[in-house]
Amino acid sequence: MAINCPNCQFPNPDETQTCTACGTSLGEEQFSQALERATPSQDSGAPAADVPPATAGVPMAERGDAQAEIDQYLAAEKVLKKKKALKNFVIFAVVAAAIAGFFINKARNDAKLEEIVNFTKAFGKIDDGPVADFWRCAARKKGLDVHKSKDNQILSGQLAKAFELFPKSHPDRLRDRCIPMLDDAVGSFGKMHIPEGFGPTINEQKRTVGALKGVFSKYIEKLNQRKDQAAAEKEIIAAATAFHSQDPSQMGIAAQYVNLLICGIPDLAKSAKAIKKAPDTQPVVEHIFKICKDDTTYADTLRKTCYPKMKDPQSADFNLIFNKMTTDDRDLQALNWCFNRANKGFFGDELNNIGKAFVASRNAHKHVLDEVAKYKEH
Repeated sequence: MAINCPNCQFPNPDETQTCTACGTSLGEEQFSQALERATPSQDSGAPAADVPPATAGVPMAERGDAQAEIDQYLAAEKVLKKKKALKNFVIFAVVAAAIAGFFINKARNDAKLEEIVNFTKAFGKIDDGPVADFWRCAARKKGLDVHKSKDNQILSGQLAKAFELFPKSHPDRLRDRCIPMLDDAVGSFGKMHIPEGFGPTINEQKRTVGALKGVFSKYIEKLNQRKDQAAAEKEIIAAATAFHSQDPSQMGIAAQYVNLLICGIPDLAKSAKAIKKAPDTQPVVEHIFKICKDDTTYADTLRKTCYPKMKDPQSADFNLIFNKMTTDDRDLQALNWCFNRANKGFFGDELNNIGKAFVASRNAHKHVLDEVAKYKEH
């Protein structure tokens, strides 16, 4: 039996779901026509009690086909309702998951941000605490942010100046007061709560700060060596000053100076005898300038070899040398020049290594802050 389209009345085969002519859905029309076939027409004037059953007068085969169509339609509608319900559930679940995911991610990001903020504060506290204190201690620059210096040459100059001002106490100060601050800094870095991803940069910072202890230990050794040299130089210059003062009370110290000169200039007595017009220290001046110009280790000869001989008994040539050379203190200038020449660059390697270690530690510090900046950008 054909199904007429409710829209354009075009007759369509029974099993057609949409109108062949206009595309209108025929589902309801199929159901309606199936219901009409399954239900006979009722005379409006007949008593209600005499109305025959719904299937009365309808051939059995036709009634079965109509009922099957009805059942098929109802089953299809049921499937559609289930699909629609499932679809709505899936949409709801996806939206709910997205909302939940948003809040979960937000909570995680907030927690991560708080973790990074606390880490940055703790890191800055160490850098402005024991790290800064160490550099102030080493350079003797209380209250200044020496650790933030952008020029390691300026830092090296400050370290050298600190020793010049306090040659006796500075090495012990570095060892006993300053170095422990580095240990404190490294220990503090180790106790920090380190966020995920920051391990490599913090380890680099710990390593570079710890390396400062090694280069400063070598620097302290050199300072102690220089301290001994400076003490010898000071005593030599004091003896030379006494020699030229002609102060009777200083004759014992003057004799020590003559012992030093005889050690450093073996033919000094012969040169003194040749002097025609006293006082004249020209032989001493020429010898020191000539030797020290070509060999700066001559200063070590005076400090290490001849300095101990100053305590020897008075030389038999003391009076000769004293009478020919006293009051002409040009030899004092020659000695100071020789010592300064030998001492120039004495800490060069050590200060250079300190400068490199300083740059490495500040670069490591920057790498940590760069990692923090990357997180903030995200």
